Amino acid sequence: MPYSRHRTRSRQPGTNGAAARSGPTAPGASGTASALILLTGVYTAVSPWWVDFTRSDPYLTVSDLLAGVAVTLLACGMPLAAGYARRLSWAAAPIGLWLLLSPAVVAASHGVSSGILWSNGCAGGVTYLLALIAIRSAPGAAR
Repeated sequence: MPYSRHRTRSRQPGTNGAAARSGPTAPGASGTASALILLTGVYTAVSPWWVDFTRSDPYLTVSDLLAGVAVTLLACGMPLAAGYARRLSWAAAPIGLWLLLSPAVVAASHGVSSGILWSNGCAGGVTYLLALIAIRSAPGAAR
């Protein structure tokens, strides 16, 4: 067999000779979940002023503001640091649980309005469920 100066590469159909790229090519469920977590975090941060419980419960206002900013920052980091997306999702899940429980913990000495309960309950439940979806669909998750 004669020595060929130029080696021929076997090409796979449809690849056009390009090497297969690793990593997600489309956002998928993880990208969608992180985008929805971002929106939920922004809502949580501004909900004390939308639902108008800044005067009636200032401690819960601070709690929601801090939790909302934390969830928003975590959601911003998920697509930027794809290798750590699963860990960031694990950090968002307890914040969602905190949002569910915070009206009972922070405002234990006095009653809270139904608007506060609905706002925190929905935001906390959505954050928790979306964090579980992001954990399951993050790169490197066990399938």
